[in-house]
Order: sequence, then C-alpha cells, then structure tokens
Amino acid sequence: MPPYFMVFGVESVGLHGDAYAVGYAVIDADGKEVEAGGWCVSPQLVRGTPEGLGWATDNAWYVRGTDWGAGLACLLCDRDMRGRFWSAWGRWKRKGAWLAADVPWPVKSRFLSECVLDNPWDRELAGPYPLIDVASVRLAAGYDPLATELRHPGEEPAHDPLADARQSARLLLEALARPLPGGTP
Repeated sequence: MPPYFMVFGVESVGLHGDAYAVGYAVIDADGKEVEAGGWCVSPQLVRGTPEGLGWATDNAWYVRGTDWGAGLACLLCDRDMRGRFWSAWGRWKRKGAWLAADVPWPVKSRFLSECVLDNPWDRELAGPYPLIDVASVRLAAGYDPLATELRHPGEEPAHDPLADARQSARLLLEALARPLPGGTP
C-alpha cells in the first residue's frame, strides 16, 4: 500500500468536454485527510456541447451564483487550473502517493490527458501509474460500484469536485478495509 492516496474529482462541460473544476483530497494510510484543495474556471471559458454547458449550469451549485464553492479557488484560465493540479500531483507523487478517481473514464481521464498535453515534454512520463479506479476496487471488495452512496459531512454537495473527492477517498478506504471472500484484506 502507498503511504498516501491523492483522490480527485473533476467536473466538465459534458462527458467529453473540457474540465471547468477539479478538487482533490490526500489521505494517509490511516485515512486521515492531510491536504485538500481545488480550482475552477467559468464553464463558459471551456469547450463542450451546449447540452453539457446546460447541465453544468443546472447541476453544479457553484456555477449558478457567485460562490464558487468552499475550497475551490476561481481562476481565469483552464490551463492554469490544470497546471496547479499537476503541481499538486507531482508534489504528492514524490512523497509516494498513488492517484485515484471514482470511474475515471471519460471525464477524469480526459482531464489528465489535457494536463499532459499542456506540457508533453515534461509531463509525458510523469502521469499517474497506476491510476486507481475506486469503482473497480469497490467491485473487487463486493460492493456495487454503480450504487449511489450516502454522503457524510464534508462530502456535500454532489457535483462539487472537492466534496466528490472526499467521498471517493472514504469509499476507497472502506473497500480496501473490507475482508475479501475467503480471505483477509
């Protein structure tokens, strides 16, 4: 097991559109959150379908008003958002962290690819390896990976990438701690 997991969440303008918000929570081997943060830009500044922009406007609570969410810093450029995330990831990777996301395809995978494409000379070989899929870990532990789970304090509202990352971190630890059928965790 790694000493840390950096679990992240992303919101995008449609399933295959660009990201407008990212949040992350770093947890240690005991499940204690040691760092969290995130960034966002206006969804109108990134590419996506009109339907995706409509969904973002209707469902991401921090898009509807001027409050961009607790813990998310509003930026003016999506490239800056990706760069800040990549810097945080690099810092935690050097400390031995593994990157994790719940259902990384397509939104989170696309976000990571865009991070690399922003600076392929420096980032091409610096990506997450392995990228842990929380849903797959939950399936292996006997949980329904598609179930909608109740949110705990700090994990609300849905569609806030920081709250989503915190929930995903908890669900990952829950699955890793569950004894496997016929064995131990």
